[in-house]
Amino acid sequence: MATPWRFEDGARLLACALLCSALPAGGGATPRERPLAEVSDGAPVYRAYGLGVVEVPAPPADLAASRPAAVETCPVEVRAIVRGDSRDTTFTVIAWGEYSTLLSAGEGVKTPRGWLAVSEIAADHVLLRRGDLAHRCPLKSAAARARRTATR
Repeated sequence: MATPWRFEDGARLLACALLCSALPAGGGATPRERPLAEVSDGAPVYRAYGLGVVEVPAPPADLAASRPAAVETCPVEVRAIVRGDSRDTTFTVIAWGEYSTLLSAGEGVKTPRGWLAVSEIAADHVLLRRGDLAHRCPLKSAAARARRTATR
């Protein structure tokens, strides 16, 4: 016994006929070239916000001189400096209390005195920054550490 004709069957047949009529006569799907519309035309700048263009002033010539001077007191102890050929291969070991960490220039660490960022690693000192304050921390030798712990 044949199944009765349903509306969904007719919709499927119509959709199939429309899709088949869109195929090229050769039977295979070939790409059609369609020109791109409005690609070369730039969109106009929308200026309805009412904000004008503001000139940005040039940085001051003495920008390096305006940086705060380094403070000689250091909140951490510099235990070692490992110098490499470049900034990426130069490291320092800083310590506070019973903790120590290995850092390179540009990295930072959270200490009980606040966040400290390594700004510069020289042969005999490390420049640490905390906000606008700069700390110049000299490299402590093993003899200086021994004297310091002996006086406690």
